[in-house]
Amino acid sequence: MSKALGKTVGDTVREYFPDASNDDIEFIVWEKTGYPSFWNIPEDGKTAEECFRKQLQDFKNEISKPPMNPNATTEEGGTG
Repeated sequence: MSKALGKTVGDTVREYFPDASNDDIEFIVWEKTGYPSFWNIPEDGKTAEECFRKQLQDFKNEISKPPMNPNATTEEGGTG
């Protein structure tokens, strides 16, 4: 992985996912972010690093959501 200012991309991923294995890092970097060049500037940040960090935070938020409960009742009192 590339180094920027003495940090690797993996180091940055571990800031958001401290227990990530090397395989986890590879998956997150290549499947859940725009690394190495697909960034949504200026919407996600002013720089590639800001965009990368936003994408990491978005993925962390996504996997932190509780799963949907298929047995929950709707406002009308029914299920699903």
